[in-house]
Amino acid sequence: MAEAVKGLATVLGVLDRATCLTIDQVAEAAEITNKDVARMIGKLIGRGLADRKERGCYQLTAEGAAFRASGKEFRPGVYKRTARHWRPRPNSLRDRLWKAMRIKGKATIPELLELAASSDKERTKVAQDGAWRYIAALTKVGILRELPTRAPGTALTSNGFGRWQLVNDLGPVAPQLRKKATEVYDPNGDVAYPLPVSTIRGEQGTVIAADEMAGAQ
Repeated sequence: MAEAVKGLATVLGVLDRATCLTIDQVAEAAEITNKDVARMIGKLIGRGLADRKERGCYQLTAEGAAFRASGKEFRPGVYKRTARHWRPRPNSLRDRLWKAMRIKGKATIPELLELAASSDKERTKVAQDGAWRYIAALTKVGILRELPTRAPGTALTSNGFGRWQLVNDLGPVAPQLRKKATEVYDPNGDVAYPLPVSTIRGEQGTVIAADEMAGAQ
């Protein structure tokens, strides 16, 4: 626990309010691994102290800058969120998508569905859209990152499939999207990661609102 607190303080000290930094840049400055940086940034985002400004680029929020300037120390467990309203949905498609991503590490949505789908219904366009919303939400809070290179598409006119990498392996239980709170909840660590109040673009350019991502099942 002390090591985690130290890691949070180290990454907080490296992140900047005015300039967004990549995981590689933070890892080099903090002298810790990219995996640890991604995990710490995810925790800072969950506490409202950091934010993802663009793909793979992070910076301090105003709250993060104020916390650092105050000289306060992180205390184990102080930011944890209660799980009393969370109810597991065993073996849902999202559970299986999460397991597939943990197995592969890097994948496209079709590749994840190939592993996770257990019926023809879970291979439809509706299921693909739901998988996209889930992956997009995990990306917005720093659990996944979208890779710059795309996988080849199946159609002649296709610009390829987006590829994602798992950068913050939270544990065996899949992160959940809460309908009303527009946040990603991690049952493994009992931490909630608020979704930014913004929109992102889907695989085919569709604009998806943050509250729509949280509510879609």
